[in-house]
Amino acid sequence: PEVVPDLRAIDKDLSSHVVYQKSGPGCKHGFWSQVGVDMAAKYDYLWFLDGDLLFDLFDWDVYRSYLLAFDPLVSQPSVLPFGPGERSSDHEYLKMKGPSWTGGFPTAWEVPWVEMMSGIISTKLWPLLHSRALVSSSPWPVEGLWNAAASALWHTGCRKVHGMAINASPVRHANCRDLGNKTLSKVVCRKNPVAEDCLSTSSDVAQSLSKAFSSCSNNDQWKGWDICWTPPPQKDPQWRKENNREWAAPDIMEVGREIRHV
Repeated sequence: PEVVPDLRAIDKDLSSHVVYQKSGPGCKHGFWSQVGVDMAAKYDYLWFLDGDLLFDLFDWDVYRSYLLAFDPLVSQPSVLPFGPGERSSDHEYLKMKGPSWTGGFPTAWEVPWVEMMSGIISTKLWPLLHSRALVSSSPWPVEGLWNAAASALWHTGCRKVHGMAINASPVRHANCRDLGNKTLSKVVCRKNPVAEDCLSTSSDVAQSLSKAFSSCSNNDQWKGWDICWTPPPQKDPQWRKENNREWAAPDIMEVGREIRHV
């Protein structure tokens, strides 16, 4: 396998920030599962990134302002293609939008699904997601689980926003397509979920979730919670009509203040 150099040896300024590094052949959920629950608990979010994303248009300070204002459990940058007409995201509602004729530049909007390519996930969900990553045959059930959990907590009032796409700080997708390419990745990763990935939430994980969201959920809500992977909604006009909110540049700070005080 190709040896990835130690980041700490390349840039000494990173030495105090790199807490764990592993390289070599593998699939996404296998690497995710190595981030232990105790390690994740030291942070607010985990950012899952594919290796073919470009950050020339991304601004962390801008993105962080949305995390602070809206506190979403799952979010991601909107996605641009590497060039005109090329592939960005497979989900229409995750693609970057330009200014509209009537509403100015949309800076962020709610989405029914955050994809594994660039999802930023609250560590409050990590005990649940980690338990699934350890036993799943592919990353798809983990992705489905964080979206299902975020939706369930949104419906119970634990969060005032659903998943979010941050359009003001996008990433670009180079679309290298090395997943499942044995020549490039040295290992074949499963591209589809299987029936064995349909599992129930353990009592320990249920207790952890009820503690993390003690003000708006309880252990009974999560215990034995069966989650099977379901395809993400591609076009869901009813969801968008009733629940999809969008914020434009002039009104974002006012909306943020309103949500924080609800």
